[in-house]
Amino acid sequence: MGRVDPEKAGATELSRPRHLLAAWDEVLPRLRRARRVCLFVDFDGTLAPIQPDPGSVRLAPPTRSVLNRLARKKILLGIVSGRSLAYLRRWVRLRDIWYAGSHGGILGKQAGPRHFLVRPAERAAIGRLGRRLASRLAGMPGIGIHRKETSVAVHYRFASARQRRAARKALETVLQQCPGMQLLPGKKVWEILPGTVAGKGRAIGWILRRHRQAKDNRRLLVFLGDDATDEQVFRTMQGISIAVGKRRQTAARYYLRSPAEVRAFLERLHEARS
Repeated sequence: MGRVDPEKAGATELSRPRHLLAAWDEVLPRLRRARRVCLFVDFDGTLAPIQPDPGSVRLAPPTRSVLNRLARKKILLGIVSGRSLAYLRRWVRLRDIWYAGSHGGILGKQAGPRHFLVRPAERAAIGRLGRRLASRLAGMPGIGIHRKETSVAVHYRFASARQRRAARKALETVLQQCPGMQLLPGKKVWEILPGTVAGKGRAIGWILRRHRQAKDNRRLLVFLGDDATDEQVFRTMQGISIAVGKRRQTAARYYLRSPAEVRAFLERLHEARS
């Protein structure tokens, strides 16, 4: 099955992916042969449809059900998201899976300890940045700020072009005042996180190492995501990479059109591992 640590695998060029369900005869044998499947999935736009109001995104009961059934099949399962860990715990509520929030800056299960991949000084720095941004962006129409455990998100879906430019200028000013941070552009959102956070791939690698077993060469990594922030994992992983959304240039080998097709794939995966 090859290497599965996204921090160590080789890079992949952008290409036009194949539709996963149309290529099922190619994918199914790999899923069946693997000693263990390690499944990592983004949340917004992948497990759940994107909503105009980010706070209204919810996991549909049928999707929660199939995730729960997959976890009981001894599949190593994780949700890796820009969302806060607290949000994922509240709205997913599954015991036997990992959550990686804030683009991999913080990890945990439904209950138990939190694991930070950033130093305390970096957490303090992102807190200061969040407070400065909240002050600078206060009252800007269409601009929303979400301060999370190890990152800050600035949403601009409802902003005019003029307000978006003003918010971006304020953001760049604050970033100059807070060195050591990085900016990740997403779908109608800017994500700011400590520069040492290498993104979702680092969190996936951390979880894989924690669950390392004998015969890991027969372990198969599967990752699904819909955003530009997921491309880092697609580029550096070995396994089954799946971009969600309209067919586009991506480092993923396969694509699915929507969260509904993601759920269909999860059901097929459950059947394949039965």
